[in-house]
Amino acid sequence: TVENYGNESFHIQDRFKGAWIKHFKNQVSEEDPFTPAQKEILAPLANQMDISVLDKPEDSAQIDSEYRSLYCLQAMQMAMTARSRILKHTQSKLMDGTSNERDQGFTRPQTLIVLPFRNSAYDCVKFMAALWKDRCGGGAGTQVENLARFEEEYGAGIDGDNDAEDAEAIAEAKKRDRRPEAFKNLFRDNIDDCFRIGIKFTRKSMKLFSDFYSA
Repeated sequence: TVENYGNESFHIQDRFKGAWIKHFKNQVSEEDPFTPAQKEILAPLANQMDISVLDKPEDSAQIDSEYRSLYCLQAMQMAMTARSRILKHTQSKLMDGTSNERDQGFTRPQTLIVLPFRNSAYDCVKFMAALWKDRCGGGAGTQVENLARFEEEYGAGIDGDNDAEDAEAIAEAKKRDRRPEAFKNLFRDNIDDCFRIGIKFTRKSMKLFSDFYSA
């Protein structure tokens, strides 16, 4: 049951709203920008509470994707808000010396996302990259740096030398796999669990493999 989580409500910042609605296309609208699954966790997420989702259907890949999109959006909004605040305070201090805000320290990270395997990290970063490009208009000045390296290190790990017969064999093996869909979704593609990647946002770029403590 959903209890009273407080007065905070989750909202999409104007700079991300158009990109978010474009990403979900027919699922959401300007007036109603969240899917039914996402609405279930909006209140506790807005209040930065711990959430444990236990009651999901067996084939929960779509719901997992919708939850993932939401917490990735939250992480991006937090990072961009913090960056804007720091820039504003720095400018104020340079102009008139009035800002004494303690908004910077020895490290820069704002959000830590803990995930089990590289396949999960791949899904998160690909969503954030797509949202970032749409948010920036997708023009020539919009950059997601080191994307090729990311694909190589976090992608499925099937190289371009596989011929059509290999692809058909893989597809046939997947059809015969009788394990639950949730299991297959979790343990798909790249399941290396030893990884760490820093992401840094500037005005026009999203830099992957940024130095971790300045990410």
